[in-house]
Amino acid sequence: MNPGFRARFGIAASTLRNLLSGMPGRRVLVYGDIVCDEYVHTRIERTSREAPVLILRWTGRELRAGGAANSARNVAALGGRAVVVGVVGADEAGGEIRRIFRGDRIGMRGLLAVPGYATPRKTRILAGLTHRARQQVVRVDSWENLRSGRHLEEDLHAALRRGVRGVRGVLVSDYAIGAVRPSLVHDLFARAARAGIPVVLDSRHQLGELPGATVATPSEAEAEEILGAPLPAEDSKLERVTRALLDALKARAVLLTRGSRGMLLLERERPPYRIPVFGADEVTDVTGAGDTVASVLAVALASGVPLRAAALLANVAAGLAVMKLGTATVSREEIAAALEGRA
Repeated sequence: MNPGFRARFGIAASTLRNLLSGMPGRRVLVYGDIVCDEYVHTRIERTSREAPVLILRWTGRELRAGGAANSARNVAALGGRAVVVGVVGADEAGGEIRRIFRGDRIGMRGLLAVPGYATPRKTRILAGLTHRARQQVVRVDSWENLRSGRHLEEDLHAALRRGVRGVRGVLVSDYAIGAVRPSLVHDLFARAARAGIPVVLDSRHQLGELPGATVATPSEAEAEEILGAPLPAEDSKLERVTRALLDALKARAVLLTRGSRGMLLLERERPPYRIPVFGADEVTDVTGAGDTVASVLAVALASGVPLRAAALLANVAAGLAVMKLGTATVSREEIAAALEGRA
């Protein structure tokens, strides 16, 4: 057991661990921007004589599911049944996303292939010395925003209407690439509200255009963007400002992610709930940690877990995610082990 957990987080680790048992089989709709994360592995050989740059020797390459696709994989890793609505191209990256989804048994009926569209790709070059951990040295993004079109919007709308039937939770993963359309989100939120389905919103640059989520999960930078001003350092002022954010988003709650300072959960008619960071101070890679937070929240709420406990589970999962290199998932078993003090 982890005897210090209750003193730090206000709830017994065993209580949270027991809540994990309700996650398997919960259907969650994941709507968002599908991204292919490409990792190019290299070994540092020497410094170039032509310019002050490193010469790297290519050692391998892998493609992973990123963006909303990573969120869907996190849902599956938690034992949930992910149903995806999004867009890929008829290309290598899109094919790899489909292959990964098949392996994770993720529902792909709403995954649309658009002719002439290139699946968004983030290429990360990893470099290191022999027998040393590799680190990211540069990232190259390759995509064009998805163009609007009547037929595409109609197809997405139809996929969302089908996808929301029978689910217990909804997760919107918006990376500002174009698959997430405010008009479609408004209709999806309305359908979810009528059915009593909790909605988690993880949006990069459209938070103000997507009101009505159960829980929004902005980072400090994203909150500052919608508020149009830096967040104050003082906790008392921060609480007032984030309550203004809660009102602006017309959300039941806001879970503000604060990096090394943990999280701050704000609910209507309840005092702020500060959540310290879980795990070691050393961070390997923050890539995809926000996807993990949103996914755990969505599956937990879909399982009937109370919001504060769901936020704590998301915090534990985030602490595990940042210890992994690159885009990764966190499983229900890993969370349980961490709560037992074995991770």
